[in-house]
Amino acid sequence: MQAGDYNPGDVSTLEGAAVADRFTELTGFLTSASEIWQSRPFILEELPWEEEFGGLASWLRRLEESQVDQLSIEIMNGRSLSDFPGAPRELVRFQDEARSLTALGAVGGAEVSAALLPRQGELRRSVPGRKWRQVEYFAAAVMELLPDDVVRVIDWCAGKGCLGRTVSFLSGLPALLLERRETLREQALEAAAKSGANCSFTPLDVFDDQAALLLGEDTAVVGLHACGSLTDELIEKCVSRKVRSLAVSSCCYNKLREGSSYRPLSARGREAGLEIDRHGLRLACQDEWVASPRERGSRRRELAWRLGLDLLVRSEKSTHRYTTQGALPRRYFDLSFGDFCRRVSAEASLELPASWDETLAERAGRERALQARGLGIFRSIFRRPLEVWIALDRALFIEEAGRPARVGTFCPPSVTPRNLLISSVS
Repeated sequence: MQAGDYNPGDVSTLEGAAVADRFTELTGFLTSASEIWQSRPFILEELPWEEEFGGLASWLRRLEESQVDQLSIEIMNGRSLSDFPGAPRELVRFQDEARSLTALGAVGGAEVSAALLPRQGELRRSVPGRKWRQVEYFAAAVMELLPDDVVRVIDWCAGKGCLGRTVSFLSGLPALLLERRETLREQALEAAAKSGANCSFTPLDVFDDQAALLLGEDTAVVGLHACGSLTDELIEKCVSRKVRSLAVSSCCYNKLREGSSYRPLSARGREAGLEIDRHGLRLACQDEWVASPRERGSRRRELAWRLGLDLLVRSEKSTHRYTTQGALPRRYFDLSFGDFCRRVSAEASLELPASWDETLAERAGRERALQARGLGIFRSIFRRPLEVWIALDRALFIEEAGRPARVGTFCPPSVTPRNLLISSVS
């Protein structure tokens, strides 16, 4: 498939009044259902919404692992659950509304793959195949948005500069790669030179005030998957410096600047009163689209090991509260369940029962983990609405500054589930 083959049907991108209208609708949807998506099955044995949706909760608790996996896939694909065997009416209703509110058309679609072929090897140097597909699609969108009077491209949080050198190669414009890790300079510039792209590299933290001084009214700024606060910083600096063209896609919404908490960018977003904590931000990017079977198995094992240990601690302390275990080395989850419990409890000073059956405790942990995943299906329906709400808030901030803004997608979710694109051309 070439980048230009991507077409999500007749759905439109959002711009102008449509941004505000959809934002209002999503605010109402997320606010009315906040008890559902704010409650985390991982730490709560019973969820606040179970009394109201008792039949749905019972159905989710009884699901087998294969059913949970299939439901997750259906939701990630954006397919209605109406044909899923036995799916409760409430689940289908909420999911259909979420699908309707998050439907977005594609930005871009220019045929760029053929143009990249002569230099593809050098352009994608040290870039894995899936990441390269993201760059291809994103570059296609950028080329469609790029005004004729732009004289320079800036790649925000550029890493090794794959996006910057690709846009430079396609447009013939010089590209400045902004990246705080100077260790990447040689790799980035060598790859750019071999591809025929005209790139320079500036080792600079984009939170530094000097970064804003590099942006100008004749500049196009691009950013592919700058985490959390880095995207907000890009948008704020581009608006204040009146850059000609902006195209950004975010990821890892929960990765905020040290010491900060999430705060909507736009005045309208702050007035909405929707409270999204780090757990809500993390929910917005918890898809498993690109996880390998091995990675998924590892996550299932970690969930079971943690919850099995928690059940043991709860039984000893006679409490119903989840005991936080904190960040643990990945190698701990390669241990047997019994060894895991003994090591973590010793290091974290957690009390275990005087005697306990490892086999039964492990089985209880696995059963609890499966139920948590099953109950989490309801919560996962709100993953995309939260992500689109954040993108629309950023677009509203741009519009409040007197600039046009547009929100759409730049690739199918199978390439990356973080496929939302915010653009603005003044």
